[in-house]
Amino acid sequence: MHDALSLRRALRLATLPAPPDWLEIRLDAIVPPAEAWTQLRRRPLLLTVRTAAEGGKRRLSGAERQQLFLEHLPHASHLDLEIASLRELRAVHTAARRAGVGLVASFHDFNGTPTLRRLKALADRAVFAGAVVLKVATTTDNAAALARLVQFVGTEKRLPIAAMGMGRLGRVSRLMLAAVGSILNYVSLGPPAASGQWPAALFRRRLAELR
Repeated sequence: MHDALSLRRALRLATLPAPPDWLEIRLDAIVPPAEAWTQLRRRPLLLTVRTAAEGGKRRLSGAERQQLFLEHLPHASHLDLEIASLRELRAVHTAARRAGVGLVASFHDFNGTPTLRRLKALADRAVFAGAVVLKVATTTDNAAALARLVQFVGTEKRLPIAAMGMGRLGRVSRLMLAAVGSILNYVSLGPPAASGQWPAALFRRRLAELR
């Protein structure tokens, strides 16, 4: 959820066809009003304050990101922290752990898909940080890039992987990766937040057809 339209739709999930199981709230893009949180919490909430370098909608300082995370932590089931931000936002990670809020460690590559060795190294860091999920969103403009993500999901056994592609094969990648075991599959309630993202109801229908 990253704009006013997706917020409005999230607030009336019960009326939507095939609503998502979780809601991600991109606090770098939109901060729900105080009166909306009770209704939003009818679904598990994944809170994110994305850096501009990894796709954030605003250029926020580390202190500003920390404040947003800590202010809204009581609403969260999980937090998404970029692997690159784990050290800078250590206080957020510590507060989340004390509150029993799970960590989704994330990595985004808008230029390509790293080697399998590099992806395994990212998993090493996620495991060390105590993450419950590693999210990797990479650019999949060719079959080789998509194949690396599929192989990674199929071979990394230490923690669950949420993998998704962007770019030319992004939409194909998200269906394929969901079918082979990606644990979180990001969809949109309004305009897509990233290239390759499916509308929520359509994604659920297409995935059901594959299964």
